[in-house]
Amino acid sequence: MEKKLNNLIKESDFIDKMHESFVMTNSDTDIIDTGTMENLKKLDELYVDINGHLESLVKKSMRSSGVVSGLRGTGKTHLLLLARERINHTSEKNFCFYINLKQLNFPENLDLDATNKIFSIKIYEEISKQLLYHFEQIEYTFFEFLVKRKGKYKILEAINFLEQCLFTASIGNLTINDDQKMRVEKERTLENINESIEKMNMKLSSKNGMSIDAELNEKEISKDLDRLMTHSDMRRYLDISTFKDNMKELLDILGKDRFTFYFDDWEKLRNKDKSLQENLSKFIDTINVNPIFIWIGIVPGRGDLHSLVQGSDLPHRIDLDDSLIFEKSSTESKKCQKYFKELVEKRLNYFVPDKNLKVTDLLTTQNFFLLIHASMGNSRDFLNMLSNSWDGYYSANKASRGNTHKKISKDMVISSIENISTQKIENIVNKPEVMDIWNDIKKFCLEKEYSHFAIKTNYENNILVRHEWFEELIYQRIIHRRRRGMSQKEASYDDVDIYAINYSMIYDRVAGRNKKIEFVLDSDIIHNKIRRYIYSPAIIFSTIESRRNEIAKCKHCDKEVNKNDNEYMWKQKKCPSCGSELDI
Repeated sequence: MEKKLNNLIKESDFIDKMHESFVMTNSDTDIIDTGTMENLKKLDELYVDINGHLESLVKKSMRSSGVVSGLRGTGKTHLLLLARERINHTSEKNFCFYINLKQLNFPENLDLDATNKIFSIKIYEEISKQLLYHFEQIEYTFFEFLVKRKGKYKILEAINFLEQCLFTASIGNLTINDDQKMRVEKERTLENINESIEKMNMKLSSKNGMSIDAELNEKEISKDLDRLMTHSDMRRYLDISTFKDNMKELLDILGKDRFTFYFDDWEKLRNKDKSLQENLSKFIDTINVNPIFIWIGIVPGRGDLHSLVQGSDLPHRIDLDDSLIFEKSSTESKKCQKYFKELVEKRLNYFVPDKNLKVTDLLTTQNFFLLIHASMGNSRDFLNMLSNSWDGYYSANKASRGNTHKKISKDMVISSIENISTQKIENIVNKPEVMDIWNDIKKFCLEKEYSHFAIKTNYENNILVRHEWFEELIYQRIIHRRRRGMSQKEASYDDVDIYAINYSMIYDRVAGRNKKIEFVLDSDIIHNKIRRYIYSPAIIFSTIESRRNEIAKCKHCDKEVNKNDNEYMWKQKKCPSCGSELDI
């Protein structure tokens, strides 16, 4: 029996929980930074794995390397975090570390050696932190843990070893060049070790009344650090082979056979420095050999893997963008509906467990499908629109005088669709070339009267669709690639990729009074019609380049000079506003 949403909304606690239910958490940082096991359990309960990606990643990453590819909002971070925890709590011989590259801070204009050094330091820090975190989560009694793995001593030995590795990496000539600074670094290292021991002792004493002798440990480690400080090779840059050797030694200490590293937010490196992806790819390529395996979370079109070759260096690929394409087939459409039904109901059951709410208590089937189509199968966009729809429902009922809505209405859903469309446009409105390409694609689809279109996969087009202007439309989820490598309707050597305009961007043309575009939901239409609607990006790119050759920006006064408006000054290569030299 369906619940009466307009009755439940009278409960203040219910309202608060519902506001929280559809907020999409962007796990940009590890759960170690944001909380404890409570956060992990929440993530585990809310995660929907309709395609078996979690089990696939766990199995593959314990024995090999690869990439997890997907646009923003497809759940890469959640998948990597859950896989890490699954491995670390179920595997006797593997241990997995998650490292978010967005958190790394690099100075500008770094060379390869400096990049290696900073990256190594970050990895050492994360390994130490995550090993300690894992120890704190162990549910064994101390006796059981000690008998099985000699856990106290292994973790302590590992922490001591890692801090010495970190100390060694930190006193190289790139950052530390005098004895006083080396002494400061030594004190920092000892302080870090003592803080770790304090955390371990809290765990041990609460369970078993036992503890580690921090003072004795500090004396022993202090001697080791003094020896390192006088070592003749410690003032040169960190050698990557040293890092590999240290990882093998750490495996021996922990009694493990293999380490897996998940490097997430690879695309963020490009925003910091264009050379970072290339430099780190060389580092990863060097350490990516059994018993160390590497997985990288990537966003298509956001940089490159450079020296790392997919299919060989990174043999496996889990592509989250190939999931939930509802127009691919009737089977995929049903799978998509099932996914979003589970996504909503898991959240309802988690935040308002006593109400036993279903999707049908919130939305009619028609409006539920409308949100799915508008999201293009992207869970982040779906939850954002559902959250806005709920806000609209709450506001409308709060303002009404007794005549309340029983469910979220179509108008509320439409408003949320228009809202997300506005957000997407605002993200590109100050990028004129991107706007030109978007308007050209929209014009093409209006002429063909369909939401989907094809692009030939020839050499020229492959370059253009990887150009930053076109890629920005993909990144902002304004344009979506829906099918790869289809044959053309008419005989041709070139295959085509099928693209689609985001539903929210053309809603008024799809479902408004002046309907002009059919939104494709049937794979037969793609086979019978869309394959022959070939869009050529070369035309608009040529137009943009021609226009750019007729406009120059004065570096002195920042004014734009148009060749056609100021032909004389253009020939003189002078700015008509300030007289400065134009760079043309």
